[in-house]
Amino acid sequence: MIRCKEMVDFLSDYIDGELETAVRAEFEKHMGHCAPCRRFLDSTRRTVDLYARLEYGEIPDELKERLKTFLEARLPNPEP
Repeated sequence: MIRCKEMVDFLSDYIDGELETAVRAEFEKHMGHCAPCRRFLDSTRRTVDLYARLEYGEIPDELKERLKTFLEARLPNPEP
């Protein structure tokens, strides 16, 4: 029987559909009677879904320059 702490260990594989059949059955049995774990699973699924929908664009040149200047001012100079 899977406990709440163990559920976290299987969460990623469950979402990805990679759990062995027997483990998946135990996981789903636990989810069937544990509301906090169901909420955690739903929250994690939504997070994964939102992340998958993100579109990455190009960083504007002005921001690149500002970041470069910021980092150069704070990083130690390498020795020759």
